Amino acid sequence: MAQLLRAAEANLRANSELRQQQQEQQKQLEAERRHSEALRDSTADLRTSVMELREGQALWQSHVEELRSCLRELLKEQSELVQIVAQQQHILKDCQEVIRAMLEQMRDDHRDFRSAISILLEELHQTVRCLVLKAGGTLPKPVRHPEVPETDPGSPPTDSASPGEGSSS
Repeated sequence: MAQLLRAAEANLRANSELRQQQQEQQKQLEAERRHSEALRDSTADLRTSVMELREGQALWQSHVEELRSCLRELLKEQSELVQIVAQQQHILKDCQEVIRAMLEQMRDDHRDFRSAISILLEELHQTVRCLVLKAGGTLPKPVRHPEVPETDPGSPPTDSASPGEGSSS
């Protein structure tokens, strides 16, 4: 009976150890189950994140394509604007040359007009002097007009142009 009692105690200890081992295994299984669930949840989250990243990447890719398209359009418009500016500069240069030529022509015309007026005034002066002298009148001391040049190489001298000028006193 002592043997039986020892065997029962050994059996109880073995059962207790087995229960402890079972509880530890149960805890390990529970920990592994929780770990496995956490891995499953993490994997699902990762899949969701990957899908969201792919959607985001597709969205960014479409934005990049839109930006490239806009950039191509801008470059094309810039090229057109550069051509327009070059044409406008060429037109402006042509206009400047035309205006310069017109101003030179106007200056020449003005010079010719002044010269013609001077010649006409001189001829009128000579005619008036001749008429005054022929009518027997006397001439006042000659006064030069402020716009008439003092010596005009194209006009004859004023004193020798009228006949009979020196005969009247």
